[in-house]
Amino acid sequence: MTPLQRSTQLTAQWSLLLIFPGFFVYHSLVAQGYIPAVFGGYSTLVAAAALPFLGAAYLRNALGNYWFVNPTDLGLLVFLAYYLLVVIFNDALNNSGGRVAPHLGIMLQFAAIFLTFKLADLDDPRLLRWIWFSFTALTTIIFANISDGAFVIAALDLEQTDDKLADYQGYAFVYLMIFLICASRARTAPARAILYLTGIPALFLNGARSEFFCAALAVLIIEFLRSRRRLIVALAVMLIASAMVLVASQLADLFPDNRVASLLAGYATDESRLDRQRMMQRALAALSDHFFLGSYASYPPGEYAHNLLSAWVDLGLIGFLLYLGLLTAPLNLLWRGFRRQSRHPHYMLLLTTFVTAAILYASAKYFTHQLLPVLVGLYGRELAARRLRRVHGAVITSRQALV
Repeated sequence: MTPLQRSTQLTAQWSLLLIFPGFFVYHSLVAQGYIPAVFGGYSTLVAAAALPFLGAAYLRNALGNYWFVNPTDLGLLVFLAYYLLVVIFNDALNNSGGRVAPHLGIMLQFAAIFLTFKLADLDDPRLLRWIWFSFTALTTIIFANISDGAFVIAALDLEQTDDKLADYQGYAFVYLMIFLICASRARTAPARAILYLTGIPALFLNGARSEFFCAALAVLIIEFLRSRRRLIVALAVMLIASAMVLVASQLADLFPDNRVASLLAGYATDESRLDRQRMMQRALAALSDHFFLGSYASYPPGEYAHNLLSAWVDLGLIGFLLYLGLLTAPLNLLWRGFRRQSRHPHYMLLLTTFVTAAILYASAKYFTHQLLPVLVGLYGRELAARRLRRVHGAVITSRQALV
């Protein structure tokens, strides 16, 4: 490995570890009172600190390597620029003050996460050891802080309004991404069994329902891709789904304060689901009145549509189409690579991330949720590696393709 390659990988690896497991550990320590919130909400500060190094590494790779930059990379840059213009324009028009800074923080996080996954070599043995160690540490933190069937740190944060503390969804997002990386790289059945038997219960106890169901679906997808007898896996999926329906009420009795169990037992009457349905109706009404330009921040704080249409409401039709284009960009590569690449770790991680993103943005998350830059980064890295393989006419590994 050349000094340039070593520098790039160290930058990306440290960024990944600080942004993801670092977030989880920092907020756990703050919530328990072990340390003060010296880094505020953490994510924006870390992203801002990492961006100059990540940006420099990206430029070093891009200069002279036409295969490194692809249209989706540029598409994310265009989307962020358009997003910034919409926020500044509406802030000035409404003279609201104070709205630009939080959105700017989101943009910084998008850029840092994208660059991290575009540059990080997830096959590097040293990085993989750190990721597995992080999974073990985060799982230990969850199981060591269980009270009444819930991850007590996340449950307590549900009651707080301090924006310096993470909520249960922040913990779940970080844990889910570490889980997906480990699941795609665990080559032996015993390693995957241990991962599933600890990771899925940990997400259940965390209480983030969307992330729990996405992780369970990711397990089924990975086992389906790895299996030589895929029909058996498909039948197992049906049996597992049926079993979950049958035991839903028992789970709710055993874990009365658990949000996942309560949703399984009473989907039709779930209060959170009904609230989101009402928010969705208001979003549709806003789009009916402002089809092309949207209606930026026309809802009470926090009462946005919990799906992809939130981008349309806030950013208008152009912003929505840009966002949708970024989200669906990997489809062609995934479709064409299914037959020959479906058992490769890169493919499995990209596919499970795409499916997770599609589910979350269709049913649960605001458009600023940070899974999109993860997906675009993973896709951009894989696309660059494939383009280089075609240029050289030889098998090039991910590490060789990207420095």
